[in-house]
Formats: sequence, C-alpha cells, structure tokens
Amino acid sequence: MLASPTRPRVVVSTRPLWQIRLLHGLPRYLLFATCAWGLAASARFALAPPHGGGGAVVRSPASPSDLGTRAFAAIFARRYLSWDAASPDAGGGPLAAFQGPEFEAELGRRIPASGRQHVEWVEVVQARQPAPGRDVYTVAAQTDSEGLLYLSVGVARLADGRLALAGYPAFVGPPASDRAWRPTHSSAVEDASLATVVKRVLRNYLLLRARSWRRI
Repeated sequence: MLASPTRPRVVVSTRPLWQIRLLHGLPRYLLFATCAWGLAASARFALAPPHGGGGAVVRSPASPSDLGTRAFAAIFARRYLSWDAASPDAGGGPLAAFQGPEFEAELGRRIPASGRQHVEWVEVVQARQPAPGRDVYTVAAQTDSEGLLYLSVGVARLADGRLALAGYPAFVGPPASDRAWRPTHSSAVEDASLATVVKRVLRNYLLLRARSWRRI
C-alpha cells in the first residue's frame, strides 16, 4: 500500500488589534523619539552650554560676559586719550579715579606742552580673560589728532564687586583681519518651485521700482 501524501495545514492565529498597530507604527515611534531627544539636547545646550576650564578665554565683542567691565574699559580709554595741554585735568576727566598708589602719576601718560586731543568715539573690539575675575579689552578710539588708536585695558572685578584697573594701559595694533572672503564656488538652484518663486518676486519688485521711478 502507498502512503498518502502529507497535506499542508493552515494555522490561523489571532492577535489583539493594538499589537498589530504597535508593530506597524514602531519605526515611526522610534523616529519621533529620536527627534524629541535631539530637540531636548539642543535646548539644553542653548540654555546651559558646557564650560571648559583652563587657559585664556577669548570672547566675541558681540556677546559680552560683563557689560560693567566693558564700559569701565571704554570710559578709561576715552579719558586716557583725551587731553588739553592748557588745562590737563579738563581734557577727558582726571585719571586719579583709576590709578592707585602703586601706579605712576597720570598712569605713564605724557601730555605735550601744547595742543589738545579729543576722542570722537570708542568701541571695544576684542576681549580675552587671562584669569578668572580679570579681563583685558582692546578698545578702538577715534581721535581728532592721531586718528584711530587701539588701547589695551585690563580690568579686574574685586571680591566686593567693585571694578579696578589691572595694570598699565598699552597701545597695541588692531585685531588681525583679512580682505572680504568670497566663496570659491556656489551651488546651482535645482528646486524648480523655488526658482519660480524667486523669479516672480524679482519681477514684481522690478515693476514696482520702475513705477516709482516714473513718478519721480
């Protein structure tokens, strides 16, 4: 007798609907969780960025850490560079408020026998912190006699919060700079919809400008 061939069997199993939905939506949930974690990390670094230790810290003038020390350095530079030979104490204010007993008279400044100098404007252009509680600023000052000068001013914040001059000022060179930088290449716009919007905006802008010129 020949054995009958084995017939395939179909097994039907049931699962809860929530399990099926969970399995199909798991990749999407993982993507959402990764995005949420990235946003939380970005917010954390924006609100409380990590601080490194050691060495001199160079800060951008656009984001000052202590407005008081910057203003102190700017006021001192204006008074130090303003002088009048006929009335030494009337040029930019006396320097006695800045110098202590360990400093030389007039903080080493030598006023010529004749003439005067007025500071038109001052601006802090560079800042560094060689030690905690001590900042060194490079102040640019436009004068009416010597032109643009750069003065290095050290400022210390004492334990009680007061500000003090930290050492003698010094004339320095301007911050290092270079000619205007231009990218070596630019990428072409491949988005057709974006190119259409730009063309439409430019066309409308030029039409409006042409109408205004005609009225003039």
